[in-house]
Amino acid sequence: MKRTVAVLLCLLLPALAACQSQPALPANLPTPPPAVSDAPLAGQANAGAVANAPQSNQPASVAISTFQGSIQRQVPGLGMDPQPPMELKAPAPMTDYGGGPDYGDVDFCNMDMSGLDFTNFASTLALCSFNENTKWPTGGLPDGFEPALFLENGKNRGLGVESLHKQGITGKGIGIAMVGEPIVTGHQEIKDNLVDYEEFDTFSKDADPMCTAAASLLVGKTVGMAPDAKLYYFAAAPAKSWDDISHQDWTQDVFDYTSYAEAFNRILDINSQLSDADKIRIVYVPRYWWGFGDPLPPGYMDWLTASEKLKATGVFIVSPSLRGEYSFGTEGLKPNLLEDIDDLSNYTVSFETDFYLQNFNYDAMAWTAQSLFYPTDGMTLAGAGGTDDYRYYGFVYEDIACAYLAGLYAMTCQVNSSVTPESWWQALKDTSATMTLHNTGVNHDKDYNVKYAIVPAKMIAQFQQ
Repeated sequence: MKRTVAVLLCLLLPALAACQSQPALPANLPTPPPAVSDAPLAGQANAGAVANAPQSNQPASVAISTFQGSIQRQVPGLGMDPQPPMELKAPAPMTDYGGGPDYGDVDFCNMDMSGLDFTNFASTLALCSFNENTKWPTGGLPDGFEPALFLENGKNRGLGVESLHKQGITGKGIGIAMVGEPIVTGHQEIKDNLVDYEEFDTFSKDADPMCTAAASLLVGKTVGMAPDAKLYYFAAAPAKSWDDISHQDWTQDVFDYTSYAEAFNRILDINSQLSDADKIRIVYVPRYWWGFGDPLPPGYMDWLTASEKLKATGVFIVSPSLRGEYSFGTEGLKPNLLEDIDDLSNYTVSFETDFYLQNFNYDAMAWTAQSLFYPTDGMTLAGAGGTDDYRYYGFVYEDIACAYLAGLYAMTCQVNSSVTPESWWQALKDTSATMTLHNTGVNHDKDYNVKYAIVPAKMIAQFQQ
């Protein structure tokens, strides 16, 4: 698996979140059980009136829904009370960041940077994330780094996607399920698309920054690929705690996919009761499929079995493991937000792709020749600091970035309901562009010959014929 390192390094910090009123459930969604004020937390749920609920002498197989027009009970981190304003904090000394980037983003959100000089830290800023609360120095920024402009221009998905949206190609009515950590359900980017929210076992009840960002890339009103799609959200985790999967020696990590299996089976249950036109077409999981050891992790085979059942019914399972699950190889592009990002010539290879091709024993020529390149880095997405918080990501983990592909598939489903993952992928390659991209990385200048660079409008046009 190409990016095993990413699993270890993508440790997410809990963040404050607020949840406001939500839209009512659609009439054709299987009715969840009635909520009660003392309802148990995730992992202790009562299946109640959910379809196919077990008998009283059987363990509950599905979790209670917590989303019935609004959050019906107090969920820590997802409560109804407004969150206090974020306080600025001082960053670590700049010497701690070194002269070049490590593998990972540098978080400057809610930090007072006004007393620092970033002139010699262009490579650090190329990877950093920040929000509107970040306070920058009036001088001392390297040429080409424009925080306010990046925050605004980073909302544009580029490569003609906004033009497709203006034509009404927005994933309207397409059902997408997402399985991940809790999100800011009341965020203005997400709340109008959220038709179901259910909790299983999770690491924390606090909203997760990266899953909130990924959900907004998926269906966000202004930053999303499919802003009119329907989002079914299932909060679940691949282990009992972050500590279980954050060992320095990854072979010591202990995964538990029980809640993932429960969530996937819940999706099967929902789809069995929806009409063909309303069924969930896509399941997006911002996590690598990670099963190893003897015996395999608890719940892994149940999760895999449910996934195969969904795929057999035509559901597209999108995750960072597309290369392994479908033989769909992907790599990233980064836009120059100071230029026209509808033009492919204003893109370079993403940091993550460049990092791996320069630091591991990959045949860069062969790898780039077989992979589909799509925009990943340089994105402004929903933040987890409140319902109107936005965060710019100079570097985006593949876990989040592949929501771009899930959203693009939803757009395609809208224009042609007979599309399959295989026909879609072939169309993406048939309509792609071939180009040479130049990257100035850490201690190297490199040209990459890209055979397949995504051209969304051409692909969509092919399915409209």
